[in-house]
Amino acid sequence: MKCVQVIAAVPKVLERKYEGHDPFYSPKNYACLAGYHEKRLLHDLLDSYNTLERPVVNESDPLQLSFGLTLMQIIDVINN
Repeated sequence: MKCVQVIAAVPKVLERKYEGHDPFYSPKNYACLAGYHEKRLLHDLLDSYNTLERPVVNESDPLQLSFGLTLMQIIDVINN
């Protein structure tokens, strides 16, 4: 998955639509380029994500998250 900064401005209506609901939301204009399977994986992992639930006693406490991926198979290597 490759994330790039988008030059064109995102309309404010679209920004407000995802604010607080998308864990990857950023006020900056970024877009992630991914294939069908990567998008489906993220959708399946975050489908039941609820922004109102936090595993802390005090809601103002910061929450540290870690996210990892493991390479399972290399299909092809192109040597230039």
